Amino acid sequence: MGICPQHDVLFELLTPREHLEIFYDFKGADPDPVKKSAEIDKLIFDVGLFDQQDDPAGTLSGGY
Repeated sequence: MGICPQHDVLFELLTPREHLEIFYDFKGADPDPVKKSAEIDKLIFDVGLFDQQDDPAGTLSGGY
């Protein structure tokens, strides 16, 4: 079972990297820090947030 909130599940002061680290741990993914970092790096690159990965989420664009 899962949920799909009707609002953003983002914390304005956390960065995209910090969000992915938290949700990675919530999902119970591989705890190996090297694998965790590699997977998060890939996700950040795939969604085009490499240059903004350390910016607070509240400063990022909401989309088109």
